[in-house]
Amino acid sequence: MQRLSGLDTDFVYFETPTTHMHVGATCILDPAGAPAGPWFDAVRTALVSRLDRVPMLRRRLVEVPLRLDRPRWVDDPTFDLDHHLQRAALPSPGGAAELVELAGQIMGRRLDRGRPLWEMHVVEGLEGGMAAVVIKVHHAAADGVTAVELLARLLGPDQHPTPEPLPDGPWRPEPVPSDSELIGDALSSLAGQSLAMARAIGRTVEVAVEVGRRNRARGVSPPPAPFRAPRTSLNATIGPHRRVGFSEVSLEDVKSVKASLRVTVNEVVLAVCSGAVRRYLAAQGEEPDEPLVVLVPISAHRHAGRPANGRSGANQVSGMLVSLATDVDEPIERVRVISRGTRLARRQERVLGADALDDLAELSAPLLAAGAIQLISRLGVFDRARPLCNLVVSNVGGPASPLNLAGAPMVAIYPMAPVADGIGLNITVVTYLERLFFGLVACRDTGPDVDAIARYLSDALDELVKAAEPN
Repeated sequence: MQRLSGLDTDFVYFETPTTHMHVGATCILDPAGAPAGPWFDAVRTALVSRLDRVPMLRRRLVEVPLRLDRPRWVDDPTFDLDHHLQRAALPSPGGAAELVELAGQIMGRRLDRGRPLWEMHVVEGLEGGMAAVVIKVHHAAADGVTAVELLARLLGPDQHPTPEPLPDGPWRPEPVPSDSELIGDALSSLAGQSLAMARAIGRTVEVAVEVGRRNRARGVSPPPAPFRAPRTSLNATIGPHRRVGFSEVSLEDVKSVKASLRVTVNEVVLAVCSGAVRRYLAAQGEEPDEPLVVLVPISAHRHAGRPANGRSGANQVSGMLVSLATDVDEPIERVRVISRGTRLARRQERVLGADALDDLAELSAPLLAAGAIQLISRLGVFDRARPLCNLVVSNVGGPASPLNLAGAPMVAIYPMAPVADGIGLNITVVTYLERLFFGLVACRDTGPDVDAIARYLSDALDELVKAAEPN
């Protein structure tokens, strides 16, 4: 039995009938060189041999009676792989349009809370003899970094892997705790929380005072404030259905812009997203006078695999708000404005530290917050009020080496992440095989045309490459 962290718990309770808190990926694989026989059966066999690598796959959530404390992860004694591994076939012609339609449908369905919170859909019938795997896992169990680690455990690095031995004997789940055991564990946990809460309150006050002091200093232009982003068509109340879009660009082109302008890869990525969204809004006849604001998640994981803040939990993340400089016409100047804003926000994020968001999560009352979120959704507040930000852009480090599933090498990976009321567009980026793969997610009913924005991403990078070329 494992108690969820404060931040992981927030992702559980902030989920609503229209805001689905799962992350996912659509992976394209080439089974041409896979061993003879049905590839789906080979995938199932590979997963069976690897389940012991990832205990989370066989754990489900249980609530503490009366919700006295955060939920717990417990082994699911009724775990059945066939409830999670599903088979699908694309309609003809099996191209990109059919694949993004299916991925959007999968992302638009909530995970079953009564089972371990993940699914894998094996998709056959892609043009050119290709196959795809659409994976999704609840955000309470994985952030971007841990989701990539999960993928690397499920997929192997070898193109022709030796079959892994099956476990010695059947899996033996731990007994599901009784209500009295859950209550006892909750009371024991809560007894030790008073001092931790006091420390968290003290740190939160200290950080708030220091950030305020720095932002008021002479000559400092502070990062955008929360809930001050301009209202746009991206920022409406969302429904339950999703639309996704995919794009990819050359990492070499991104690095050439980085070197020419002396900025970071992430700043080039933000500039590319800025250019694409700017073009999309202009095509819709919508050109906000104020620059759009982006929320950029920042991983707090250490490379060694232990959280930098010393705390447990699947989600180890902070974030920063940055201007996308969409009000700047000249592309090079737009990059420089984004770069200056990012560096200011980074300095503020270092003051806040990775503990800040975790402290707020520890102090929050998730059930009250969840009730407030559901009320805000029903009232359509973000159809009238300024949003926290206009969109989310997350740049996640990809797998360190090429991946393979059941003899089929993975040739592309398009990440997918949640949207929420008032934040109707999420763009997530993963680096793999010297390419940057973009996954865009939006509400199908009220969100933007993600296919159009996906096309504009390549145009925006081409514009930057040309503008950054030496005269």
